[in-house]
Amino acid sequence: MLHEHIHHIGGYKGAVLGISWAIYGIKTYVDLRQLRRLQDPKVTLPVSIKGHISDDEYTKYQAYGKDRSRFGLVKGLFDQIVSTVTIVYDVLPKLWAYSGHVLAVAGLASAGELAQSVTFTSIALTSSTILGLGFAYYSTFVIEEKHGFNKQTKALFALDTIKSMVLTVVLSSPVIAAGIRVIEWGGKNFVLYAGAFVLATQVTFVILYPTVLSPIFNKFTPIEEGDLKTKIETLAKRVDFPVQSIYVVDGSKRSSHSNAYVTGLLGVNRIVIYDTLIEQMNHQEILAVVAHELGHWKNNHIFRSLLVSQAQILISFWSFSHFLHFQPLYSAFGFYSQPTVIGFMLFSYLYEPIDFLSTLSIYRVGRYHEFDADQFAKKLGYGEPLKSGLIKLGKKNLKNLNPDPVYSAFNIVHPPLAERLAAIGKSNI
Repeated sequence: MLHEHIHHIGGYKGAVLGISWAIYGIKTYVDLRQLRRLQDPKVTLPVSIKGHISDDEYTKYQAYGKDRSRFGLVKGLFDQIVSTVTIVYDVLPKLWAYSGHVLAVAGLASAGELAQSVTFTSIALTSSTILGLGFAYYSTFVIEEKHGFNKQTKALFALDTIKSMVLTVVLSSPVIAAGIRVIEWGGKNFVLYAGAFVLATQVTFVILYPTVLSPIFNKFTPIEEGDLKTKIETLAKRVDFPVQSIYVVDGSKRSSHSNAYVTGLLGVNRIVIYDTLIEQMNHQEILAVVAHELGHWKNNHIFRSLLVSQAQILISFWSFSHFLHFQPLYSAFGFYSQPTVIGFMLFSYLYEPIDFLSTLSIYRVGRYHEFDADQFAKKLGYGEPLKSGLIKLGKKNLKNLNPDPVYSAFNIVHPPLAERLAAIGKSNI
């Protein structure tokens, strides 16, 4: 039995299990706070938005939130059990050995650690996706369907899943291989080299996402000639954004949730608006949302986020440098060699508390950026339409209307609706 195996575990493996379950306990406590808040009949909408959200709309928000919270709790427990089984029953060394066997069968037994690391990672990522398929299906075709958000067919779901698995393997393999080579080549100074490599990889994916990756899943159509396009171009020119293209993406084929974003890194300057947003808002509100997104670009929020991320990555690599060749850690988990990819995975277990706490700073920075972008839109004269647009988003998406403060701090980048409206300023809508 699992609990009998756990009882006899000590050392680094025992420490990792203790850390893992402690963090799981904290996350579960935070999630339960949110669920209790949604279930508490005494908790009502903040006064500042009570006049804009009807009782029926708030009831729908609570029902959707409760379903998502319960789903999250079940999935969290499942993931924790899988993680525990992986550690207790030495799944990782078995998977590493199996990866070597796969290479041997393919006639590549002499390919070395690099090929085995890529094979191991590909199998692990694919297995993780397959294990999560049931939850992904339930989330889409039960919860999202029940609350009127799902527009996705089962055929499209299957196609998306296959595309995602293939893309994950295709994109991760060269990154893993190059990352290992950089660490080996860097020697004692690998921290700075590996940090630079990760930064270059992040920037590359930021550029590739809107231009190459996202179009694999969605259709991007140039916005129709007309009043809205002219107004968006005028707005972009007003803030010196060198817009190259404005696209409408067919988000409605999967979900009725709405969104918009701006890309402006290394010459890739485009504005993307979901068709659902165009359906739900008037032109002034759409312009307000675009102004908010342009605020992220104008105020260098992407660059700042990359800096914060880079600082955290450098700290993690520096910490990893003390464990890379620490054989007792490898031995504790059943490894008698020191593959770099395995070393980083085992180190990640020990580093989890710091990684967990760092999410607080990431979300804090993210919330500051959201407030900052709201103020940018307000200064452009879009304060009122931004407020009405945010209220519509809250109603349509049934999210972030009145979350638990602790839950919000750990899980939500966007500030609660009431806080955003208060920051933008009072008005009569």
